[in-house]
Amino acid sequence: MSAFESAWAKIIEEYKAGKFDPVTERDLHLHLACNLREKLQAYGWGNWVHMDFPVPLQPSRLNEEPFNFGTVVQKGVRKPDIVVINTEEIPPWRIHLIAEVKYIRPRSFIGGWFWRKLFWAAIEKDVKNYLRWLKESGNLGKISDIARREVRRYSEHGREELTEPVIHDLKKVSDLMKVYNNAGMGFPGYVCVLDVVYGPLTDCLKELMERHEREFSDVKLLYFSAYESFDLLNAVDLLLLLAETLAGEAR
Repeated sequence: MSAFESAWAKIIEEYKAGKFDPVTERDLHLHLACNLREKLQAYGWGNWVHMDFPVPLQPSRLNEEPFNFGTVVQKGVRKPDIVVINTEEIPPWRIHLIAEVKYIRPRSFIGGWFWRKLFWAAIEKDVKNYLRWLKESGNLGKISDIARREVRRYSEHGREELTEPVIHDLKKVSDLMKVYNNAGMGFPGYVCVLDVVYGPLTDCLKELMERHEREFSDVKLLYFSAYESFDLLNAVDLLLLLAETLAGEAR
C-alpha cells in the first residue's frame, strides 16, 4: 500500500470509528492532505504536499516558470485537489502524484441532524414519547413528506449526484497523466470518493465502476460507501416506517 493509499485508509477508519465526520468536501481535502503529509514526513517529504497546486498543461513550464518566476503562472493550468511536488528543488519541478477527492453526501434535509437523532432514538427510553409528540404536533407527517420527496429525487438523479461528478474527476486526472506521460514525466493519479448516499447495489455506482474500468483504468479509484448492503435512501424509508409505527403504538 502506497503512502497515499494508507493516508486515505486512515480517513476511512476514522470515519467508521466516528472520529472524523466531514461537513464539507473541503474538510475531506484538508484531512487527507494532513494525513498524507504525516505519512511523508518520515521521509522528509512532508512539505511536498500541496492543495490546489496549478499544474500546467505544458509540462515544459515546470522548468521555465519556476526558474524565471519562482512559481507557476496561473494560466493554462489544472488544479487537482492534492498534488505531491517538491517546489524546493532546482527546476524542473517534478510531480510525484495528483489526486481528486469527492464527498457524496445529502445537501438537504435527509442529511441533517434529525436523522442522526432518529437513528439513535431506538436505544432511548423515551423514544415513543418523542415520536408521539412529533405525530401530535403534526411534524412527523411533514417530515415524512419532505424526506420521501428527497429520497425520490436522489434515487432518480444518481447519475448527476454520483456518476457524472466522479467521471469528471477521473477524466481530469487521466488527461493530466497522459500529457505528462507523453513528456516522459509520468506520475500516478487517484480519485477518492467518500459516499454516504448511494450504496454498493445502486445502478449509478455500477455504471461508475464500469465506466472507470472501460475509460479511465489508468487512474486508481478509491471508493468507500458508508453502507455495505443498502444505502441512505433505503435506510430513510425504513426509518420513516419505524417512526410512524412507533408513534402509533405510543398513543
